Amino acid sequence: MKETFEMLKDRPSGDNVRAEVEKTIQKVRSAGCRICSSRVKENMEEFSNLLALKVEEAIAPIKLEVEF
Repeated sequence: MKETFEMLKDRPSGDNVRAEVEKTIQKVRSAGCRICSSRVKENMEEFSNLLALKVEEAIAPIKLEVEF
C-alpha cells in the first residue's frame, strides 16, 4: 500500500487505486500466512473501492485549466 500512496501523490485517481490493489494482495499472500491469504482479496478489494471513492471525491472539485 505504501507504493499506492506514493503513486497517488503524482497521479491521484480512483482507477489507479483499484489497479494497484492486486500488487498488495500478492505481497500479503507471499508472506505465507494461511489466515491472511484467505481473506486478503475480499478485504483489500473492499478497502480499495472505498479508498478509490474517497480519492475521487477529493479530486472532483479540482478544475484543470490549460491555455494554448
